[in-house]
Amino acid sequence: MLIALVGCGQDGSGEASPPSSTTAAADTDAKCAAAVASIVSATERYVRSYESRRAVAADTATGQDRSTTTTGPTDSDPDTLTEAGFRATLGEAEAVLTEQGCDPARTRAELTGGLSRVSAEDPVADAILRQLTASITGEAATEPTVTAVAVGDDLRDALAMSPDGSTLQLEAGEYRLDGPLVLLAGIEIRGAGRDATTIVSTAAETAVLALTERRVELTGLTVRREGDAPGSVVLGGPAASIVVSEARLTGGKADSDGQGGAGILMYAAGDDAAGRGTTLEVTDAELRDNQAAGIVLTGGHRSSIVGAVFASNGQCGICFLDASDGSVEDSTFDGNGVGIAVAGTAAPALLRISVTGGEVGLQVSDSAAPAVEGATISGSARAAVIYSGPAAGSLDRVTCQNVPFGVVVGNESRPHLGDVDCELTRSG
Repeated sequence: MLIALVGCGQDGSGEASPPSSTTAAADTDAKCAAAVASIVSATERYVRSYESRRAVAADTATGQDRSTTTTGPTDSDPDTLTEAGFRATLGEAEAVLTEQGCDPARTRAELTGGLSRVSAEDPVADAILRQLTASITGEAATEPTVTAVAVGDDLRDALAMSPDGSTLQLEAGEYRLDGPLVLLAGIEIRGAGRDATTIVSTAAETAVLALTERRVELTGLTVRREGDAPGSVVLGGPAASIVVSEARLTGGKADSDGQGGAGILMYAAGDDAAGRGTTLEVTDAELRDNQAAGIVLTGGHRSSIVGAVFASNGQCGICFLDASDGSVEDSTFDGNGVGIAVAGTAAPALLRISVTGGEVGLQVSDSAAPAVEGATISGSARAAVIYSGPAAGSLDRVTCQNVPFGVVVGNESRPHLGDVDCELTRSG
């Protein structure tokens, strides 16, 4: 977001310009100190704007977005600062540091000390503060890096110092977090294997929050929620693009209203996120023991899920809602409330899937129209497949085993049935 300011004031030799007299030196020192103070103050006001809005972090746990009803900061507000106002203040301070030939080492020390006294309680504001501090003080890398992060290191600081395209390489062991890990850049977090590296989070709302349009990746690790705080494991908004491979996501906990509690929640309103291509890629991953769902896609999010395992998720293994789309291939569903739930106008492709246990293998409602090609559904307590409302789509090469009812079709429903080895029942 920002250039580092600690190198400003150099005359080309790397040294500060010498003062012409004691009085001039004192005047220069005062102007340099004032410039540093203005940067610290602007940073505090800018970060406070995120505290005051709470537009993302407070509502994303439920998949809600109150930004349309929340008034953002203005530059006339003495306690907050917009991004435009923040950049303008930094530009003015940089000009002073350059004109006065302020000592770079002293400037760095004063900036570091001043910014260390700025704090943020909101997890999004805290992530922004850490990123700004790393950038302003020159600690942030300017090119993509691969950074080894040891157990006990602060993952949030490592993220703050890593630009787009960087990788955080985690060693085997447990990394414990009491607040959400907020990703503001396109970063890959790579572990030593899902049975070796674990991020354990007791954070409210979510363990990992993707707030960037860039690609975010979680590879070779487990992310597990613990404690009583409700929330999902991984959360992405309308602009998010998330890749999960060779990972395990577990422990999502719903609140008293049944909100949150997913392994992955991709949230958007209406058809927001549509037209962006695939926004969620999941390969060879496990999503298990989440109170609500393994995966929930809302809005226009689009998935590509291959070789995944969904087990013991309370409401559904995967829920396609609103206008969500995409595909699920070569994946298994075991003991979820509903294996796959498809609602709204969602129309995913479900290819070569296996569903065992739970209440219902596949439940299709509203105007949803999934295309199923190759499925074995067994042991469902209520029915293998249920269509209700004006639901449509298709079933082909589907086998039902050990279920009280095979394919239950409502009076308004119009699915196309191809090669289906299941008893057909009309309801309603």
